[in-house]
Amino acid sequence: MQKNGIQQEIFKHCGKENIKIENDGILYGLWNVCDIPVMSTPERLPLFFYGFCMSGEAELEIDMKPCKFSKGDIVRIRMGQTLLVKSVSEDFNSVLFFFDRRVISGFVSGLKVPLGNTNPIFKTSEELYGSLLVYLNFVKSRLDLCKTEKSAYLRATCEFLMKAMLCEVLNEVSKSCVAQEKGSRTQEIFLKFSSMVKENFKTTRNVKYYADQLCITPKYLCKIVSECVGSSPSQFIDSLVMNEAKQMLRTSNLSIQQISETLNFPNQSFFGRFFKTHAGISPGAYRNEKC
Repeated sequence: MQKNGIQQEIFKHCGKENIKIENDGILYGLWNVCDIPVMSTPERLPLFFYGFCMSGEAELEIDMKPCKFSKGDIVRIRMGQTLLVKSVSEDFNSVLFFFDRRVISGFVSGLKVPLGNTNPIFKTSEELYGSLLVYLNFVKSRLDLCKTEKSAYLRATCEFLMKAMLCEVLNEVSKSCVAQEKGSRTQEIFLKFSSMVKENFKTTRNVKYYADQLCITPKYLCKIVSECVGSSPSQFIDSLVMNEAKQMLRTSNLSIQQISETLNFPNQSFFGRFFKTHAGISPGAYRNEKC
């Protein structure tokens, strides 16, 4: 697995005691974050991240959208989304769960990563906040013990507790997400659609193409995407194109013409109209404003 800046930070701070990598490549773990670095450019995340803020606050941008991560909040960042850490208070302290989505299916048969609500920040109840603190204190004590007492049983205890904490967080997030009566089939189709779009949006933005690949009608794909994230497939695709365009305008030295070509627009003029329709300003004005 290629390590980008975020993953390097995880491995630097966690140590082997806090990370689990299964034989088939599934990764999950727990990261106690007190000194999260401020970032100059956004990074696309290779894993799912769920964070729990215990004190202080951080100013984030997730897929270019600003949000505040404060005490008692849960932040949800999906695999493939971009993260920019703009500022962090001196008293900031949080715990970050990170995992490959396949790890969820290993917890309980039929369990899925909640989709639904696109808001990345969720307020915890007082009950959940207290429960998570109890979990965290217990896990920390077990992890500390693992460093001096090499016991397979202690190691298993830590893993089960980490999974239990993650399930508590996922349960809270799921309350704010779309109801899952249709459950696995709806989510499965959306995840496949999302994965295909993230791989191909620079070259293919035709909704019918993705519907055909999924062996469903465009109308049914519209219904599924609307239920899961509250937008149409076209809006979902356009949001990825815009996020990529904004990131390149902010972080690369490519000309607007080169960005237009990279994103497979017919010409720079077409790209400019597309960008202004969604951002309200031209690509050049956006670059000047953000750089």
